[in-house]
Amino acid sequence: MADEIVLAAARDAYANGLCVVPPAQDGSKRPLGEWKAYQTERPTRERMREWYSEDGTRTGLGLVCGAVSRNLEAFEFDDAPTYEAFLELAHQAELGGLVECLQRGYSERTPSGGVHWLYFCDEIAGNLKLATRPASGGLVDTLIETRGEGGYMIVAPSHGAVHPSGRPYVLEAGGFSSIPTLLPEERRELHQLARAFHVGEPPAETRRQATEQHRGGRPGDDYNARASWGETLEPHGWRAIFTRADVTYWRRPGKAVGVSATTNYGGSDLLINFSTSVPLETGRGYSKFSVYALLGHGGDFSAAALALAQLGYGEPPGGASGPSDAEPPAAGDEWALKAPLLLARLAARPVVPPLVVDFLPGDGNTLLHSQPREWKTLIALHVQLAVTTATPLFGLPRLAVPIARRALYVTEEDGAARTAERLSRMAAGLGRALPDDLFVAAGSGVSLDDPAWQSRLIAFVKAESIALVTFDPLRSLSACVDQGPKELRPLALYFRRLLGETGCAILAVHHDSKPQPGVADLRRLPQRASGGAVFSIADQPIAVDALSDGRRLVRPTAWKFAPDPPPVVLTLEAGDGYLRLVGAEADGATVTSNVDVAEHVLAYLAEHPRTSGRAVADALKRRRETVAAVLKELALKGQVDSVRKGSADLWFLCGPLSGSQPEP
Repeated sequence: MADEIVLAAARDAYANGLCVVPPAQDGSKRPLGEWKAYQTERPTRERMREWYSEDGTRTGLGLVCGAVSRNLEAFEFDDAPTYEAFLELAHQAELGGLVECLQRGYSERTPSGGVHWLYFCDEIAGNLKLATRPASGGLVDTLIETRGEGGYMIVAPSHGAVHPSGRPYVLEAGGFSSIPTLLPEERRELHQLARAFHVGEPPAETRRQATEQHRGGRPGDDYNARASWGETLEPHGWRAIFTRADVTYWRRPGKAVGVSATTNYGGSDLLINFSTSVPLETGRGYSKFSVYALLGHGGDFSAAALALAQLGYGEPPGGASGPSDAEPPAAGDEWALKAPLLLARLAARPVVPPLVVDFLPGDGNTLLHSQPREWKTLIALHVQLAVTTATPLFGLPRLAVPIARRALYVTEEDGAARTAERLSRMAAGLGRALPDDLFVAAGSGVSLDDPAWQSRLIAFVKAESIALVTFDPLRSLSACVDQGPKELRPLALYFRRLLGETGCAILAVHHDSKPQPGVADLRRLPQRASGGAVFSIADQPIAVDALSDGRRLVRPTAWKFAPDPPPVVLTLEAGDGYLRLVGAEADGATVTSNVDVAEHVLAYLAEHPRTSGRAVADALKRRRETVAAVLKELALKGQVDSVRKGSADLWFLCGPLSGSQPEP
């Protein structure tokens, strides 16, 4: 006959819907016999009677966890010190009520001094090792683990030869009928707290090594050595909730209870993240510099290093200024991501509403470009007034401004008097007073190449909550604009820093570059309209072209992250004390006024390839300005292209319209 206490417990467990399988009584802690079938189906009553009514004494009781036992999951502490430390941390993390519920519902002490809690939950997993630590001989000790789907555990009142020690499993509180049911979010909090006890392999570079080897080196290394975790995390809403044995436990912003990360576990000076709701991978260590870059600069480590250099961190070898981009990342720096994590981070980013619908996004770098005298500055000023007054841009309802935002307009080309006069006249044209939310820096000596000005701009944009920063023209504020990608890189990094640290959008106004006289320009026209390498760092280019009737065609072209919005045609109205840009949709008659000329130009170039625009105009007896505008329009469509010879562009058909490629 089975042990009466064990028999009663087995009947109780079975009556409460649990899957009972007795353990072998040989100290192995394995289920008795073949048991895999019981991972999906409970034993019959007849089978239960066979197990617990045979000759001899049955002293063991075991359970199969998972769906077969009403989604049962066991939470196991393998030693008493870990259990006591967990209870202390749970109360500090405001999870004391959850822990007390588990203790009351079902809590038992194992023969080795560990503790088991049982609970039901709609969301469970397989067996999980939540916290381990390295042991001697390359082994690993388990501190906290679960038994989930398909897992097996021995429970009280098992005793005798079931455990190799011969000691019993002792029920301390509750029973099978009082096992609590946890919400999925409560289970996640419990597991995150357990992961705070995980001790991985010692990191390759600790804080002490960084201090000894890297002080005065790269900005990121210097930041790792000198900054505190409070300086790194608290500006982003993280809160330290408990410090124990030199380990600090942190809670992420937006979380009311529980633990999201630890710092300095095992003396590593690294942050170990447990939360899936922040842009950090779970279970891995991060240096302070990595966290600074990920939380403050969207993962742009170059921009983060540049920002730290401006704050006085680092001293590059040989007295050079700025961060060393050639050096590899330090230990803990995150420079590559698993693809699912990258996707999760991007999906977690908040949706930024546009400043102007169908024209100006609320983030990124928009490039407004054209040849000189094409109204770029007037357009930029009109944008400032629209954004700061929530007025539809150019009077078009489609170009709505969802909410009035603050803007900063910076120019070193026009003085303060000229800029103020234009703004005053344009505000009058809109029937509005100049808004208080528009800030102007005209002729103030701003230089985007000067680190002091760079930091000053960022501080101002942050302090005043500026949503749009406009640089007009970019060439007046930086000497590297018309150079190649290498020379432009510092400006590109600064733009990323400005965007990342402030959350603003940038509108950069730029004059298109021209080819050198006498040198053949074999670039396609969209690249010629790039202003050199500036085009490569623009997220949303907007081109302005002259039409033959004196109006301007404003055309978003080659946007990186969205389809190109429809173009707009502008008319400039000027009167006594006012200026007004009036927009019209660029369709119908607006864009067909040059169609007949275009057909004649295409027909002429089919017969006379490599002809200058002047010669085409003379042959067709059309105004040269009209033909020039049409050729530019056709080039944007990819129907014609040109090469430079001397001071003239020689035009020819391209693509399917041309039977052969022209000579280079």
